[in-house]
Amino acid sequence: MAQPSSISPFLAGMERKKPKELLGDKGGYYLEHSLRERMTAKYGERKITVEVTKMLTDLPAKVPDVAEREFLDEALICYRNGAFRAAVVMTWNLAFRPPVELRPKAPSCGI
Repeated sequence: MAQPSSISPFLAGMERKKPKELLGDKGGYYLEHSLRERMTAKYGERKITVEVTKMLTDLPAKVPDVAEREFLDEALICYRNGAFRAAVVMTWNLAFRPPVELRPKAPSCGI
């Protein structure tokens, strides 16, 4: 098999296939979800991905406050489902919550 002169025709061909193997936009090409799932099943995940997934799975058990644990569980659900922005916002809110709750309350003016 001869070495291709350019990878562009190969990528464009994967994008034109039915069903598509690649999805393209102005940011580049991305593997189609079902193809990515098949490749993950065939070749496995990277070691760091496995380690981070385990660490995130074990994290809620280390949070003593039930309300905070439930909030973290929900953030992890967002993360696992690819809603990364929602996961970041929820995690930020979880991290910011204790300082706000511990802040001294303003004195009541009796009204």
